[in-house]
Amino acid sequence: MGGTGPAPAALRLGSHGADGRQLGRTDRFDNEPARLKRETVKAGPHAKVVLEATLGWYWAADVLTEAGAEAHLAQPLGVKAFACRRVKNDEPDAADLADLLRMGRLPEAWLASPRTRELREPVRGRHKQVNLRTSCRNQAHGVMAEQGVVVPMSDLFGAGGAALLDGLPLPADHAARVRALRAVTDTLDQQLTLLNREMVPRLTDDVGYHAIQKIGGIGPALTAVFVTEDPQLGKAVPYGIYDLAANTGWVDVGTDHDTAAFAVASIRRWCPKARRRRWTRAGT
Repeated sequence: MGGTGPAPAALRLGSHGADGRQLGRTDRFDNEPARLKRETVKAGPHAKVVLEATLGWYWAADVLTEAGAEAHLAQPLGVKAFACRRVKNDEPDAADLADLLRMGRLPEAWLASPRTRELREPVRGRHKQVNLRTSCRNQAHGVMAEQGVVVPMSDLFGAGGAALLDGLPLPADHAARVRALRAVTDTLDQQLTLLNREMVPRLTDDVGYHAIQKIGGIGPALTAVFVTEDPQLGKAVPYGIYDLAANTGWVDVGTDHDTAAFAVASIRRWCPKARRRRWTRAGT
């Protein structure tokens, strides 16, 4: 049983027995896949290794799996709740991870498969770029507010907004900032178009990708987030119950298929809650 904490340039690896005793010394070495694999093989087959989900854990988790180890991914925020040490560095961190795993108290994060991580890469990249574009647009609106310019349209970067910006007599510094924000936004728009073209072909064969988009208000980008989850976890299936008289609803979400049994189970869960709130005299 071992604990390892990946850092941008180095790994700290410590090995511990089932009783918590440290086996040998704690090694610190560069982030080298071959070295990590050699050290993991030394621990024997099916060694339990806990890895903190920080920068660079993808390759380390893959190497551990290839070496025959049982990899566990620790949630960093959860681990911090256990670590009350005044001295914090790589060596006691690795020991703490191994102890938490041994005691069954390790706050684990989901260890996504390589295929799922590959599918998520363009989806997460798109999310980051959308945030950057939103920041640029917000800054442009901030310049307008600072100069007392009323923006009559909802999209300052649309056709009408572009005409407005082109004709504004802004001070030189503010005009330069707006030009820069518009240029960055245009570049991000182009990159987002390329990412969309990359995402869609990977998901065209996914039945859920097309089914989810039939729900109002859910477009291709949000759908991509749903379907890039681990297939073993199943798909989220909503079942809704609406009380016309009370104008209230209940939505039950599960990972079973959309079957009659799921609908009946949803109603069975809904009835006691609704009866306590509204139909106090209703029987079973």
